Amino acid sequence: GDREPADLRARIADTFARLATAFDNDARLAAVADIRQIAAERLEATPDGVPPVTLHSNPGPEHTFVDPATGAFTGLIDFGDSYRSHAAFDLRPWADGDDAAAVLDGYQTAGQLPPDFEHVRHTTLLIDALARAARGRTSPQQLAATLDRLTR
Repeated sequence: GDREPADLRARIADTFARLATAFDNDARLAAVADIRQIAAERLEATPDGVPPVTLHSNPGPEHTFVDPATGAFTGLIDFGDSYRSHAAFDLRPWADGDDAAAVLDGYQTAGQLPPDFEHVRHTTLLIDALARAARGRTSPQQLAATLDRLTR
């Protein structure tokens, strides 16, 4: 994870660099996105002064306890793979839909979000979309549609 606030920028830059290598080796993906341009734009506005927080690496349903009578969150287990980074990385499992909105609302009701939270969250969404395509889990056409939605 990140030890210092400035580590966030390095983490994101390293991720984009690995993705750029994958895109360089697949002309179909390279035709859809200029990954180096996306990386430069995202890195330019990435904050470097936000202290890292401890994050659960997979805060999905299998690690979440909810009171069945009220629907209220009651706990989270399995922090064995936790790491430290920007709080926006905690929302990665909920990229779209009602769950994403509910988790973000929960963050906002707990207090003020860190500076540039939305920028980092948006960057994680872009990285996840690019990574799914690089792994063959998304077609170039699906990637183009996702990037269009995320870069509007």
